Amino acid sequence: MRNIIKSGVNPEECLIAVSASSISVLHGEAEVMTCASEEVGLVTRPECSYPLVQKSQRATVKKQSGNLACSASDAPSSSSSSSSSPGFVDFTFTLEPQDVVTVRGGVLQLDCQAQSDAAAAPPSIMWRKDGVLLSTVVDERRRQLENGTLMVQNVVHSRHHRPDEGEYQCLATLDGLGSAVSRTAKVTVAGPLRVIVPTESVSSYLGDTALLRCEVSGDPTPLIRWQKNREDLPLSFQPESRLAVLPSGSLQVSRVQPPDSATYRCLADNPGSTRTGTDAELRVLP
Repeated sequence: MRNIIKSGVNPEECLIAVSASSISVLHGEAEVMTCASEEVGLVTRPECSYPLVQKSQRATVKKQSGNLACSASDAPSSSSSSSSSPGFVDFTFTLEPQDVVTVRGGVLQLDCQAQSDAAAAPPSIMWRKDGVLLSTVVDERRRQLENGTLMVQNVVHSRHHRPDEGEYQCLATLDGLGSAVSRTAKVTVAGPLRVIVPTESVSSYLGDTALLRCEVSGDPTPLIRWQKNREDLPLSFQPESRLAVLPSGSLQVSRVQPPDSATYRCLADNPGSTRTGTDAELRVLP
C-alpha cells in the first residue's frame, strides 16, 4: 500500500476517518475529491492515503509515471481560483498484517512495518482491534516487539468469550508529519468440530444411487474427505466418476456396482481439530 502524507499535520488528527466515494483516475489526468467533513481526517484509498483539511479545501489525485501524486489546496470560490499545493512525502508500508487462522491456546503473530523517505528513524507502530486501540486495553498476554510485530500468547476462545478474534489494523506514525493505516487483517480462532449427521450403513440396488451422509460443523468450515476400507479416496473426482462429495460433505455413489460394496468413513479437518466418523457399510443388492 502506498501512502502520501502531507507534512505539518497533527498525527492525532489523522486518525479521524473521512468517508469518500471511490474514483477512477486516467493516466495524465487529475481527479478532484471534495472532503465532506468539517474535521481533519485521513482518507484511505487502495493506493494512496492522505489527510484532508477543512471542508473548504479539496484534494487532487494525479497519476504521473505510474505513481499517484496527492495534493491539497483551497477550494475555489466564485471569485477566485485555488492556490498552490503544499508538499507531500512518501510513506510506505513494507509489511502489513495478513488474515490468519489460529487455534485456542496457540500464539497469534501479526506483522507491520513502514518506512518513509522523510525520516531516518522508523515510524512508531500502534495496533487497534475492531477500531479500538490496544494500548487502551490491558492484557498481559499481548506484547509488541521492537519491529512493530504484535504477539498474543495463549489465544483465548470460547462460546461467549472471544477477545482475540476480530479485525486488526496497525497505525504507523511519523512525528510531526502524520499517520497511515494498514489494511485490515481478519483473525479467526478455529473452534472445535461438531458432527451434525453421522454416517450410517446403507443398502442400494445394483444401478441405483447410494448416499452416505456426513455433516460436520465448525469455524472455519471443515474440509471433508472420505476413506474406503481405510484407504483415502481422492479429494475431487473426475467428471465421469460415479463418486462425488456433495457440498454438505456427504458421499454420493451413482450407478452402484458390486465393487462399491465396502466400508466407508468420513474425516473432517480444520486448523483447530480433526474428527473421524464411524465406519459405515455400503451393501450392494442384486
